[in-house]
Amino acid sequence: MATSDQPPDGDAAFARLRRRSNILTTVCVVAGLVAFTGNFVPDEWTGLPVVGLVLLLTLWWPAYRLRSRLKLGTRQRDTHPLPAENLETLDRPPVVYLRSFDDDQRAARIKGALTEEEHLGKVLSQLGPFVAVGRPGEPLPAMGASRVYLGDDEWQAAVEKLVTQARLVVIRTGGSKGLEWEVERAARLLTPERLLLLVDNRRELREHLAQIRHVRPTGHTRVRLGWRSIGSVRGFVAFDQQWRPVGLRARGPGLYFFRTDEGGIGHTAKRFARTLDPVFQALGERWQGPPLNGGLIIMSGLTVAIFLAAIIGDLLGF
Repeated sequence: MATSDQPPDGDAAFARLRRRSNILTTVCVVAGLVAFTGNFVPDEWTGLPVVGLVLLLTLWWPAYRLRSRLKLGTRQRDTHPLPAENLETLDRPPVVYLRSFDDDQRAARIKGALTEEEHLGKVLSQLGPFVAVGRPGEPLPAMGASRVYLGDDEWQAAVEKLVTQARLVVIRTGGSKGLEWEVERAARLLTPERLLLLVDNRRELREHLAQIRHVRPTGHTRVRLGWRSIGSVRGFVAFDQQWRPVGLRARGPGLYFFRTDEGGIGHTAKRFARTLDPVFQALGERWQGPPLNGGLIIMSGLTVAIFLAAIIGDLLGF
């Protein structure tokens, strides 16, 4: 059973999703109970626990995805847009997220409990309010950056003002004419440490870098991003003080693995944080991760100690 990461738009569709999720969750619970009753059923019913186990293994992932979509849809309905006039009263310079609207669906893929964009926002919001321009007429906002909605006659002036006052501008690679204008304005208005390219397409990256070189001439520099990715994100590109591009390869969570998963800071957010550490350093900041997970550290230490003790014992002939 395939499930989409996108939540339904209308109330009727949302109600259907809720019913499907509840039914599938109930079936999984019943199947799980049946699967673990093998020692308590008569011999002639021994096939029943096997059926329950097969149903559980088949349906638990679709049930989980439906539940995640349901929670996403609930969050979207509880989210309110950022009024344009409130941009003047932000308590800190914002982190501005620019992208082609067509890429919103890619960033809305669910990773764990949150979308990819939400994980990114959990990291970047430590630098400032995470803000993006919303797609005009969309029934529900994408989750992650706070959306501000602008008319066709005001968006360029508003975006230019946002870019000027931003602590950091993050541009997701894309191919729209509006994004081309935003890349050009960002290259003209920003200092290099305040511009970051989020790469999900290498061809589009080359086009954006050519645009930036046209505004900020530098020698051609090859950017290497490696083979790993974080969801749809292939890596990031930052810039040094001479506007030379610097590839930031997608990294694992590193020692952040030993920090608790709380406040939405999960595995994906930890990977973003470690990958973007050079950006924080360039801005004179340090990402503040959640507290250390003492239980995980103790269990990991015990596991390593037992493993080493077993090796030493085997070498010594015990």
